[in-house]
Amino acid sequence: MELAGYLRYVAAFNSQDWDLVHREFYAEDIEVRFPIAAFAGAAASLDWFRLAHEALVEVLVPRRIEFAHGGREIVADLDVRFIALGETGFAPGLSPARHGDTVDVPMRAVYRLDAADRISHLSVVFTGPPAPGRIG
Repeated sequence: MELAGYLRYVAAFNSQDWDLVHREFYAEDIEVRFPIAAFAGAAASLDWFRLAHEALVEVLVPRRIEFAHGGREIVADLDVRFIALGETGFAPGLSPARHGDTVDVPMRAVYRLDAADRISHLSVVFTGPPAPGRIG
């Protein structure tokens, strides 16, 4: 994958269209490791994303993107903003978050891609503390 492909992924992710993200970018056998969850397989991943984002918007803002192994691995430093649309336990550092709460979290995501340029492994770590805020 090249920069344009990764930015298409970020745009799809930021659209919160989890069916599109999984159909276009995630491999069937994807393995995911987040600070708050780990799961394997596209079906489990899609179920988790739908549940986690029922009352939460998550926006990725890439700060640095590095490609390795001929584009088969991507390391991205991200500023991630979570915005609560209702009560949710999925906002990092806020439990529960309520409508209008925000959390900004610096993260590093490592993506490994398969031969079809689909993400087969996604590992995310926080690189700084969650910074809670509020809209309105």
